[in-house]
Amino acid sequence: MSTGECSPPALASPTKGKIITVPADRGEGTIRNGSQCLLSETGFTTGWQRVLLWANGTVQRILSSYHNQAVTIKVIRNEPVLGKPAVFMESYTEPAGALLFNREVQLKIGDRILCVAQSKIAVTDSRFKDLLITKGVGIGQVFHYAKIVPDFRLLKVGQLPDQSFWRLYSLSCEGVYFEIHEHFMADVLVLDHSPLAL
Repeated sequence: MSTGECSPPALASPTKGKIITVPADRGEGTIRNGSQCLLSETGFTTGWQRVLLWANGTVQRILSSYHNQAVTIKVIRNEPVLGKPAVFMESYTEPAGALLFNREVQLKIGDRILCVAQSKIAVTDSRFKDLLITKGVGIGQVFHYAKIVPDFRLLKVGQLPDQSFWRLYSLSCEGVYFEIHEHFMADVLVLDHSPLAL
């Protein structure tokens, strides 16, 4: 796959490829204890695909370890949602007064895009707004800074005809809710055999 810019599927499930809705009793859990979602039953046959699909706030670290290179985050957009959309998130109804944000980032090694993450964020606690907007902290680090273990729920997973794959999941705690769509490029697990990657 090309390492140039890509257009990930919209946050709504794509119409092509295989789509699996993870049953609620198998996709919920906390980062501490996880759950029993067996993604091998869904056609994701490689262990590394399943590791990425089940990761909860650690994708950058996992990809960096796997590739033995620094994975950087490029923020494409991080903007407030003006007005109140009829439906903002698929898995959550925002409380009145919540601040809503759209965020898109690319996880990259050099110019190579490994993953594109599009997030919808609802914030009711000002400390999370400060971390996300003012300080520009990444979603995975927000809970670390706040010293909170979030609830994690894997909502849907899918594979596209080009062999790229995606997931929709949520991370939440009192005061902040994230609905995150990550699109992993088809070559995300192809190792670069340059000397730095060995």
